[in-house]
Amino acid sequence: MFISIDEEGGNMQRLLSLEDYKVTDIPYMYDIGSKDDEELTYNVGKIIAEELRVFGINMDFAPVIDVYSNINNTVIGKRAFGMTKEIVSKHGLLLAKGLEENGVIAVYKHFPGHGNTSTDSHEDLPIVDKTKEELLKSDLIPFIDAINNNANVIMIGHLAVPNITGDRTPASLSKTLITDFLKKELKYNGLVITDALNMKALTNYYKDEEICGKAVEAGVDILLMPSS
Repeated sequence: MFISIDEEGGNMQRLLSLEDYKVTDIPYMYDIGSKDDEELTYNVGKIIAEELRVFGINMDFAPVIDVYSNINNTVIGKRAFGMTKEIVSKHGLLLAKGLEENGVIAVYKHFPGHGNTSTDSHEDLPIVDKTKEELLKSDLIPFIDAINNNANVIMIGHLAVPNITGDRTPASLSKTLITDFLKKELKYNGLVITDALNMKALTNYYKDEEICGKAVEAGVDILLMPSS
């Protein structure tokens, strides 16, 4: 059974809300990436994993491998390892290694890249205007590197990429992006999980049963936080 959590560091640490246990306060990944210290990044993943395992948690929705390329991006911001694909890819893989070698499954997010948007997908649907060719040279590099390093789980973001899909279907509901592009073209054969299905990027435009049905038809393996 997968027992999962958002435990990234920075402002995304669910365990910090516990009153009866003291856990390590992990810095933002941007601060970790800025050090560019491979051993440090690995050890951060190791510490997170060791503390999650105390609670029986075996899957972490981390690392964030979005490239923080838009300074107006408030939803990702310092959750990302940095502003270049090289730093993000390098340290994302190291954090994941620290998690997985210590008993916690890493979930790489948010495919195909939430770093260049200014809209918060918790509130509305972000539109990524880049072409496939542009994404393959930038935002997708960390995901390709993760796939080449046998990524077990990738989270799909609620992002529209009209230059790939031809419309504004969110990536999390798009067969073109999940089955045709991620699984077939990029040769990814791990699990695909959605971002939370109660986010307004979806609920503003689709009914609950539509969301679940379209996600499964698109090639999703796990539905995260459906309405029931």
